[in-house]
Amino acid sequence: MRKKIATMTLAIFLTGVTGNVYANSDVTTSSNLVTSNDGVLTKVVSLKEIEESAGVLPDSNFYSLERKIEELQIAITQSEEKLAKLMSQFATERAAEAVIMANEGEVELVSIATAEYVKMLASATAHINNAIKAKDEAVQTVENLNESFKRSEEILQTILDKVPEEAKDAIENALNNQDKEIVAVNGFYAAKDAFFAVKKEFEKAKQELEVAKKTGDAEAIKNAEQKLEEAEALKNELEELKDAADSSKEEVKNLVEQAEKRIESGFKQVEKANETIEKVEEKASEELKRQEEKSTEALKKAEEKAREESKKAEEKAREELKKAEEKNRE
Repeated sequence: MRKKIATMTLAIFLTGVTGNVYANSDVTTSSNLVTSNDGVLTKVVSLKEIEESAGVLPDSNFYSLERKIEELQIAITQSEEKLAKLMSQFATERAAEAVIMANEGEVELVSIATAEYVKMLASATAHINNAIKAKDEAVQTVENLNESFKRSEEILQTILDKVPEEAKDAIENALNNQDKEIVAVNGFYAAKDAFFAVKKEFEKAKQELEVAKKTGDAEAIKNAEQKLEEAEALKNELEELKDAADSSKEEVKNLVEQAEKRIESGFKQVEKANETIEKVEEKASEELKRQEEKSTEALKKAEEKAREESKKAEEKAREELKKAEEKNRE
């Protein structure tokens, strides 16, 4: 299998076709750049590189064997993260295959490759969701998945104007489905990642309250309790957002934005509480130091006084002893 996937935006001039590469883009005079309507220059990848991104093509005698090998790879892969990565890789291959088939005029095979792309996309999304749910923290694989889906989308966009309406509808449906899946995955990823970050802050706030209680400082205790209350409230809100992101895919964009605002606001409150606690602790430390110095000074004076009184007592005792001896001699 040819696994090389371009690390730049995937766009291509189809052989023998002139005009726009993207539906809303104009080609520059350079063979290496494409300019979109918003003025952004994007590097163009050659057809050869697109071909290298594809697996064995549907019109090949080895296509069935290639699919069997993929099925074997899937069967021996246990990790949900690795399965997600594998499926997103296969999805990118199917997208590249669809471009090549469209370029060769094989409309039916374009539909086959596109259908396979949709299938692999759904599988990759399912596995990454399972991976996120199974872990206490969101997984790094989401970034790889996003990049792979982005490349696939850019490949498929290049052929929307080059295929019959039936195939075009299938591709557009695939892209729309991908957008929904990506939003859902990223929403759950962000919400769960934020929840566990705030959960750590909550546990930290609980520990700080215990420390404050041991000092007996009323102000420190009050501020620690306030910080804990704010951290718990934020944790509960983000837990609700996390659960909602998992169950309500349609509203996940708004949930992510709301989570980001809550996170920013919550961490500002936590930061403010930390600053207040630091000031209180600093004040308590200075007061403790003064008390220690005062106690040391008092102890020193007491010791000096005790020594003086002891000395006086000894002198008095000697005088009384001397008087007694003199009286006895008389």
